[in-house]
Amino acid sequence: MTRFKYKAKNDRGDLVAGIVKAENVLAAERILRDNRLIAEDITPEGGRAFSLFGLRRRVSLHDRAVFVGQLSTMISAGLPLTKAISVIAAESGNNFLKSIFYNINRDLEEGENFSDSLAKYPEVFDQLFVNVIRSGETTGNLELVLDRLATKIENDNRTNSKIISALIYPAFIVCAMIVVSWIMMVKIVPQIEQVFSESNASLPWATAALIVISHFLANFWWLVIILILLLIVFLRYYLLTESGRNFYAQIQLRFPGFRKVSSDIYMARFCRTIEMLFESGVPLIEAINTTGNAMSNSYYKKSLAKISREVQKGVAFSGEISKDSLFPPLVGQMLAVGEQTGKSSEVMDKLARYYEDEADAALKGVYSLIEPSAIVIVGIGVGILVFAVLVPIYQIAQLQ
Repeated sequence: MTRFKYKAKNDRGDLVAGIVKAENVLAAERILRDNRLIAEDITPEGGRAFSLFGLRRRVSLHDRAVFVGQLSTMISAGLPLTKAISVIAAESGNNFLKSIFYNINRDLEEGENFSDSLAKYPEVFDQLFVNVIRSGETTGNLELVLDRLATKIENDNRTNSKIISALIYPAFIVCAMIVVSWIMMVKIVPQIEQVFSESNASLPWATAALIVISHFLANFWWLVIILILLLIVFLRYYLLTESGRNFYAQIQLRFPGFRKVSSDIYMARFCRTIEMLFESGVPLIEAINTTGNAMSNSYYKKSLAKISREVQKGVAFSGEISKDSLFPPLVGQMLAVGEQTGKSSEVMDKLARYYEDEADAALKGVYSLIEPSAIVIVGIGVGILVFAVLVPIYQIAQLQ
């Protein structure tokens, strides 16, 4: 039996809350109904988990990819939608997602549209997800739409995994350097300082600076930890503000070495999203707006919002894309070909494949530069330590 937190309305219309034990959400709702309570929200106890700094845990791209992939497979096998979601909910190990799936299943049994139920959880299912599902319901091609949506999410998840993999090695090197440097500053440098003070030898500026830093870390290590935590909290909340998002977007688009990678990744996602929406039968204006909302970079969001306004006035989509410096000329040219031939979705599919390949190649190029760059950084760090520690020791040995 699972304990569920609930919010429900009684006979007088008052909102009440409490806990009920049941096998699942549907059983919990039946128990509430038997007690003349109308459920508003039912969540497994502990299901709405909270992460560090009080932010609710987000559902990862991998979780969404698994959900859409499983749902697409079950629908293709002829399983009813309500039964498929019930099975996925029962197998989910994420209590937060499990509660959402059960609530969606309840909505479907009450006759609500799948897309409308998904739209109740924008933190899990974004506008792109909901609009694509809605188009599948409208055209009767839910199975096809789910398959294409699963492919897109898997591609996005694969790209994110490659980016994370490329960052693991430098992150490990940086962490190792920090740990080793900390140990040297707190444990080794104080012992060497004693030798220096007994010899009365003049110390190079690097050694003197190293000793000062060692004293600070030994006496105020707690302050360093507090400052690091405060910096993490500040960055986390700053990046949620508009100025923070714009700053991060600028770094993505202008940082040397990563500009090509970012551009190719965003172009691949733009082309794949537009292609999927065109193929699903979503109207052009809605497709542009949905794609803009799906882009994580604020500059692309603003550009696509501006393009959408111009297209509403009757301007060609390809023409507006060609004027925007964020989009390579190839995108505007290929879109123009698609508009002239009536095969925009096919053209965008080819463009998406092209930029996906370009993004893979760019990521491999960046990854090939990371290892030698990390070695150079480590070499510089070792060189500074050698100069600051070993040179004075050698001078003392000569004096003796």
